[in-house]
Amino acid sequence: MDERIRKLAAEKSNFQIVIQLINKVAAVTGLDKSVDTILRSIGEVIGGNNISLYYWIDDTIHFADAFGGRKEVRTVDDRLIQNAMAMGQPIEVNHKESGKDLEGNNYMPEYTWVVPLKIGATLVGVLKVERLNLGMREFSRQLTPFFHFVALSLNNEISSQTRLKKANDSLAEEVKVRKVAEAALSRANASLESRVSERTAELLRSNELLKEKEQQQTELLARMLGSRQALLSILEDRKVMEAQLQRSEEQFRALFENSPVGLWLEDFSGVKARLEALRSEGVQDLERYLLENPDEVRRLAASIRVILMNRVSVALLGVKDEAELERELPAFFDEATWPVFIQELLAIAHGETSFTGEMTVHNMSGEELSLVLKMVVPPGYEDSLERVIISLLDISEHQKAEQKIKVLLNEKELLLREVHHRIKNNMATITSLLNMQIDAQKDPSARLALLDAAGRVQSMMVLYDKLYRSGDFGSISLQAYVSDLIADVVDLFPSRAWVQVFVDIVDIALPAQILAPLGIIINELITNSMKYAFPEPRPEGVGRILFSAVQADGKCRIVYEDNGIGLPANFSLKQSTGFGMQLVSVLVEQIEASIRVEAGSGAKFVIEFKV
Repeated sequence: MDERIRKLAAEKSNFQIVIQLINKVAAVTGLDKSVDTILRSIGEVIGGNNISLYYWIDDTIHFADAFGGRKEVRTVDDRLIQNAMAMGQPIEVNHKESGKDLEGNNYMPEYTWVVPLKIGATLVGVLKVERLNLGMREFSRQLTPFFHFVALSLNNEISSQTRLKKANDSLAEEVKVRKVAEAALSRANASLESRVSERTAELLRSNELLKEKEQQQTELLARMLGSRQALLSILEDRKVMEAQLQRSEEQFRALFENSPVGLWLEDFSGVKARLEALRSEGVQDLERYLLENPDEVRRLAASIRVILMNRVSVALLGVKDEAELERELPAFFDEATWPVFIQELLAIAHGETSFTGEMTVHNMSGEELSLVLKMVVPPGYEDSLERVIISLLDISEHQKAEQKIKVLLNEKELLLREVHHRIKNNMATITSLLNMQIDAQKDPSARLALLDAAGRVQSMMVLYDKLYRSGDFGSISLQAYVSDLIADVVDLFPSRAWVQVFVDIVDIALPAQILAPLGIIINELITNSMKYAFPEPRPEGVGRILFSAVQADGKCRIVYEDNGIGLPANFSLKQSTGFGMQLVSVLVEQIEASIRVEAGSGAKFVIEFKV
């Protein structure tokens, strides 16, 4: 009975530990914070040293440890991690049993746990904890739900981060397209507003000149009251001025009527007076007051008097004439447009002489129109607002065209992805067929020729795989492309066991038309090294291949070298009889590059081209 009570107490303690761990992990959000909390909480609650975690985001392996270390890794080199991934089951390693040493001192056992984090059959990550004083079997029942919770939490944070990145990329592209459209629309509005303002100012100046002339004529008439000839002269001058005024009004009318946008000439003096009255009545927050009092908004809208409107305004709203338009104005500019109207009223209350806003209305046919409304107060009417020019620009077709462009761009992107994916798959098939032929060939020279061909196809397959996965189909990272290409080509040769590859590349984005021939050039140089530079088996790591790339002064400089047996004393790239070196020479010319061969202990090639 006592043994059972002790066992139940231990299980209860273990359950409390697991609940404490789950609460710590559940209390944070975000991938990085979740990973830190998982590693730190295990060390704090269970114990152990060297706690580490491998997890996958898309096709990338990420490593993290309890000391804050973070990095991406190409492969998992830890044998225990590999075994746990292969078996899909936890692994426990007992390094020493408990007992007493030679001096009679007690010491604790030490364990290492390796636990795959799975959701169903899907592997999310692998957790490793070293130097534990607890065996997994001591509370294995309680650990299972904790590790399952960790897998779910880690998978959720990885999915959230991936979705957020895609959403941000899509939003950035949409904002960019919208900004371009808005800039074009703004330029068109600015040009039109400038012409209307200039013509209005010209009309006002003519009116002022007429008033001055009339005053002069009155004074002259008083001085020359007895002279009929003087009176006739004044009358003649008046006729001339009236004719000039009439021509000016006709020009204004022609511009007004033939404008490509809807133009209204309105009297806002009633609005001005009411806003000043509200201020004197103690209204401090005008926007809030208008939002809470829709009847006041109706009253302000009804105080606007339409003086003149052009034909485009009539046609835009689908009415027969100006009279019908005035009757139907409340139906067109209903409560749905009030937010824009309220902002216009706030601009007037703040003394602004212009305002721009977007609204949606329905014409007489029920068709939805997207309009840009622009208000301008002509010079001389800033205080009274007796004349206000309103322009309405229909941007409905522009918005439809913008949406169509977005759809076409999405279709193009999908098509390019499909093309790159199919090409990559076809090249993978070709590579598999070549590998089958290599395995079936007994002739060494034939095997080498097929191996060369497989390497060239492999370089193109890596390129199209990068194009398929890249968000930018025009260019690809040289670092990502070359690193994978070198690894794939080296793996084709038995000598890979004693050859080390060192890659030092500045991340340069290059177009696909440069990377395609450059990939074949790199393949030929690696193939030449693996076939001829290391003819005899050597101790592991003795053979070295170094690849570096930098960008400076508008050029990309690539250096490829090995520490093999070197090139022949009289070697010349252009005079080489080997197909591989001839192909390198042709492709260097194709990308308008230069190549230099440097003698020394091994082979060294320096390639430069403009970027």
